[in-house]
Amino acid sequence: MIATRFNRFTTYVVLLAFAAGALYPLISIIFLAFHKKTDLVTGFSLPTTFSLQTFIDAWNEGGFAQGMWGSALVAVSVTAVSAVFSLFTGYAFGTMRFRGSGILFNLIVLGLIFPYEATVIPLYYDFQAHNLTGTYWALILPQIGQSGSGTTRSRSTSIVRRS
Repeated sequence: MIATRFNRFTTYVVLLAFAAGALYPLISIIFLAFHKKTDLVTGFSLPTTFSLQTFIDAWNEGGFAQGMWGSALVAVSVTAVSAVFSLFTGYAFGTMRFRGSGILFNLIVLGLIFPYEATVIPLYYDFQAHNLTGTYWALILPQIGQSGSGTTRSRSTSIVRRS
C-alpha cells in the first residue's frame, strides 16, 4: 500500500503534536530554572533574563558536590570490585570442574530467584549491629553482592547450554 501525501502529512502532524506534548513539561521546567528566585511564576513563561545564578545557588544550597562525590565513590568501588569478583567466578565456572561445582552453580542459580527486596530489612539489622548504617559501606556491600548475581545470571545461560 502506498501512502498518500495526505496520510503522511496527518501522520507527521499527529507525531509533532505528541512530541510537543511530551516536551512541554521539560521546556517549562528549563525556563522556570532560568527565572530568579524572587519571581512568582505560574505556568509556562519565558524568563526575562538568562542567568545561571539559579543553578549555582541550587548546586551550593543542595550540597550536590558532596552528593556527586559520594555517588562517584560508590559507583567506582562497586564496579571495580564486582568486575574482579565476576571475572573470577566466570573463569571458575567456565573452565574448571571441581568437587561441588554443580551444587555451587545450582545454589547461585537458586539465588537468582530470591528477590533483592527481601534482603533489605535483614541487611539493615546486620549493618546496625556492626555500626555500618549511615556509611558508604551500607551502600557498597549490598550492591557488590547484587551485581555478582547479575553477572552470574548472564553467564549461567551459556554454561547451562554447554553442559
